[in-house]
Amino acid sequence: MNETDLLKNGAEQLGFPLAEETLEKMLAYLKLLGEYHYLGLTGYKTPQEIVQFLLLESLPILNLIPAQAASLLDVGSGGGAPGLVLKIMRPELQVSLLEVTRKKARFLEKTAQELGLTGLEVICQRAETAGRLPQYRESFPLATSRGLAGLPALLELVLPFVSVGGTFLAFKGEKYQEEIAQAQKALRILKGEIREVHSYRLPFSGVEGKILEIVKTAPTTSGFPRLPGIPKKNPL
Repeated sequence: MNETDLLKNGAEQLGFPLAEETLEKMLAYLKLLGEYHYLGLTGYKTPQEIVQFLLLESLPILNLIPAQAASLLDVGSGGGAPGLVLKIMRPELQVSLLEVTRKKARFLEKTAQELGLTGLEVICQRAETAGRLPQYRESFPLATSRGLAGLPALLELVLPFVSVGGTFLAFKGEKYQEEIAQAQKALRILKGEIREVHSYRLPFSGVEGKILEIVKTAPTTSGFPRLPGIPKKNPL
């Protein structure tokens, strides 16, 4: 099965049939990922792998984004999953992509321009720095992240951006229960509460994953996030 059929059939199996224009944008994005593979945008080698484990795996989170949602922050966007995929699928969303590596941030900007995506911002800064800036701190009702860090560190990097009452949707794998156990202190300090754990299963590969739905219950204290590098080196 070629990548077009994988993408089209896989999206349908996940419950998100692609309109022709959306399919074209996804394929154009896939082509750009291939052209700029030397930037280290993804660890997947073939277009088929990228479709299955980057594009399709971004889709299940759409079930958790309210229809009325206006804006979203994706932390550690890398090659654009899930933030850029979500923008293609939900063009009315105002999406901000936070990516510290300049070459990857430039790729995201170029891709948005080539695909004609408006209402998309690329922030090229560390999360520890951007999370302290007034224009970003606690200003996003919805945040996502995929594969950036273990849950204790991830909470410190992302929750400062989330508004009180807002939601952080975090992709996790088979060790999610262990990560949740390790993150209890971070949840308490950073004012997060795990509301639900959602499961998904990818078509074709059968790979299973989890999306943690984490609610921000109160303002994050001013001491967080800590200085750059500390959340990962010394998680709460």
